[in-house]
Amino acid sequence: MADRSISLVACATLGTLAGCVAPDFDVGKIGGVPTVTTIERRIVCELTDLVRAERRGSDPASWKPFDQRTSFLQGQYQVVVDLSLLVTETGELAPNLNFIRSDVFSINTGFKVSRTRKQNFAERLTFSMPELLARYTSDRNFGECPAADTNLAGDLGIRKMAGLAMMTNYRGQVEDKDFGGYVTFDVYYDVNAAGPTWKLATFEGPGKLGKLSRQDTDTLSFSFVATNTSQGKISPAEASKRAREFLDQLNLNKLGDGIGN
Repeated sequence: MADRSISLVACATLGTLAGCVAPDFDVGKIGGVPTVTTIERRIVCELTDLVRAERRGSDPASWKPFDQRTSFLQGQYQVVVDLSLLVTETGELAPNLNFIRSDVFSINTGFKVSRTRKQNFAERLTFSMPELLARYTSDRNFGECPAADTNLAGDLGIRKMAGLAMMTNYRGQVEDKDFGGYVTFDVYYDVNAAGPTWKLATFEGPGKLGKLSRQDTDTLSFSFVATNTSQGKISPAEASKRAREFLDQLNLNKLGDGIGN
């Protein structure tokens, strides 16, 4: 939080009107370079957790295999994941001057100039659950969870989402259903009313000189499509295509929710 606030103040000091350098995304760094590697490793970790049966030394004492692991394995799912990182920085210059004409009369004036910069990063990842299981079977260290260095490198709730889908009662076979969802982290930083206030014989100002803010919106969207269903098998390519279509519709629904709010 301190580093973000300092960068916001520096932006304003160097010139609210001139703009600032591109803001950093809310991700970890390797050698000082921003990277989404930790987020990708966390996704692989939680997906692998759905199909592995053995405990790792790094697992918490409460860990146990996914309750619907057998049914999930039967579905031979293809998974498509959309990652979106959005950072918005806003600088506002709004001095307020109060011209003192007498003890009982004064004139208040001011102006306001603001600048907002948004930057977005997006990528789409595709996974095969049978392939993840095969890699884990050959290397028990595959899919270990990394240390969290950002919001999306923490618990993503994939197991809970998959469990909810697997427990749907109305369908004949659990592997017949496409499902998905998303997780979003919103973090807001705000530096308000930056600037001194002073009073002279003829005017008082500038008061609340600047307002600076930064918002990080980090989103992961998931879709799962089975290749092995009660109607027969479909190819991994076809399942991936359906998963992408599912995600596209999910993203449209999110966009509609955002407009509605």
